Amino acid sequence: MSKLEGLIKPVIRFTSPDGKITKDVEAELVHYPPGTAGPPNAMAVHAPEWDKPGDAKISIALNGEDFEGDFDYKFTETISHDSIFPKAGPVTGETPVKITGSGFGSIDNCVVRFGADLQKVHPDAVKSDCIDTMSTPTP
Repeated sequence: MSKLEGLIKPVIRFTSPDGKITKDVEAELVHYPPGTAGPPNAMAVHAPEWDKPGDAKISIALNGEDFEGDFDYKFTETISHDSIFPKAGPVTGETPVKITGSGFGSIDNCVVRFGADLQKVHPDAVKSDCIDTMSTPTP
């Protein structure tokens, strides 16, 4: 039997660092069979809309009792991309690539992936409106 079986309505509480903003969101129980992609007992929740980018604390309420945890969450700007230039390059890689858009400045540890096997690249520069990186060779 799952440790989460029998819970009435699990709730995830998002709280601003100053405690002035609190938003409760009903969570969904997720059951992954043992040996698959996720832990056998888990909850899934959609983060609520937040007034601005910044940190929040998460606590879990199970059966009406709040359990404070050391769970950190970071709300970021809405991230969108407008263009990628160039749209093609040689299979040898090392083509300078610029991705333009908005909200990139709030990304910690930004990674760009290239190719069918999604090779990771850490960009040379990340600004709020663009990412400058280098393409990877195709294996």
